[in-house]
Amino acid sequence: ITKRDLKSRLSHYLKNDSELCSSTENMNPDNGNHKDKLYSLDMFDADDPEFVRSIVEMFVANTPDSIAAIKKAFEMNEMETVRQQAHKLKPHFSFFGAAGVQQMFQMIEDIAKANENKDKLPELIACAEKTSVLMIAQMKADLLT
Repeated sequence: ITKRDLKSRLSHYLKNDSELCSSTENMNPDNGNHKDKLYSLDMFDADDPEFVRSIVEMFVANTPDSIAAIKKAFEMNEMETVRQQAHKLKPHFSFFGAAGVQQMFQMIEDIAKANENKDKLPELIACAEKTSVLMIAQMKADLLT
């Protein structure tokens, strides 16, 4: 078992989506400097900072549009698009050790696939978006300035 897999599996039992959202409630997205990081670079080779920077830049550039696509698809009741977009985003958060957010996207995907309990989606999508905005702000402050 890898360290990342262990963290991901343990996080499932330690923190649920509502706890993640409430723990980020007082964080300001305009200030990425927080003692509690929402991401980790443990998975990446520290000997290649340019590679790490390029991966972070892609994540920062593409994630907001993907989340916007989920929101729009939900508003239009296009559950298959919601499912596909959530499925696409999950591994990106896994790469950065954000297992809680990855789990939120898994829940979004599962609900959209089953096309049941859709009343839970707005809260999950809003929490995933808020946490992503904070995570991106931290990344920008730490790595892209």
